[in-house]
Amino acid sequence: MTEDTLSRRTFATHSIKAVLSGSLLTLVLQGCSGGSEDTATGPIDPTGTSDLTLTLDLNAPQYAALKTVGGAVKVAAKGQLPLIVIQASAGTYLAFSSQCPHEGCEVNLPNSKGVLVCPCHGSQFDLQGNKLKGPTPRGLAGFSISLQEGKLEVTL
Repeated sequence: MTEDTLSRRTFATHSIKAVLSGSLLTLVLQGCSGGSEDTATGPIDPTGTSDLTLTLDLNAPQYAALKTVGGAVKVAAKGQLPLIVIQASAGTYLAFSSQCPHEGCEVNLPNSKGVLVCPCHGSQFDLQGNKLKGPTPRGLAGFSISLQEGKLEVTL
């Protein structure tokens, strides 16, 4: 591939890696500030793979929605699109990017029918982040998540 020819897929992949790397840096800096109940620790890998962990205390008031099935919250990082964390079924939590794979717009939290909708072009996703309706080419990027002693740990 020449420098002046770049496929959409390659461009999108590089863009997503750049955005996620910036998000990770912001999360680490927020975690170091001590002003947030969320904590982020771990090294940042500029290639897009990281051991960064974000911890959410389910007893904190800002995460009250996660106590019910279908409940969802956005975990914001300054200047970046936030993550969406959902209790998809009893005791099962999922985390994924709020960035729509189509054009990069921020996807809304689930509506009353349990559907996440991108406000830019109408792409739709289920509570597992799977594509329901285009124009998006695929579902939302997911992250590993675990529940430990009342706290959710999201590995970014």
